[in-house]
Amino acid sequence: MLAEILIPLDGSAAAEAILPYVGPLAQGGQGRLTLLRVVPLRLPRSGSDPQGIMSRTQARYHAEEVQAAGTYLTALAAPLQAAGWPVHCQVLEGDPALTLAAVTRRSPSTFHTEN
Repeated sequence: MLAEILIPLDGSAAAEAILPYVGPLAQGGQGRLTLLRVVPLRLPRSGSDPQGIMSRTQARYHAEEVQAAGTYLTALAAPLQAAGWPVHCQVLEGDPALTLAAVTRRSPSTFHTEN
């Protein structure tokens, strides 16, 4: 029995193409789908903006990216949930590759990764 199927998504049609194939694995109590989007952190260069104007602008832009990622995952989850598949959405922040590796390392027996 698969406890959770982790599906990392980057907004591309290629990544989303896996969704019709993993949904049936989670059906019937075999597990749940976790749709994951990692929003990269973009840090300002040290000393390039002493008054912090760019930092505030970047922080606002980053917050908008995080919100858009949540909206994106929710939109993808809706038809899967309507089909009866258990779906969880998760937005994380950081380097996408490192964050994904950390998530799967936390509980390697829990996740089956796709993509």
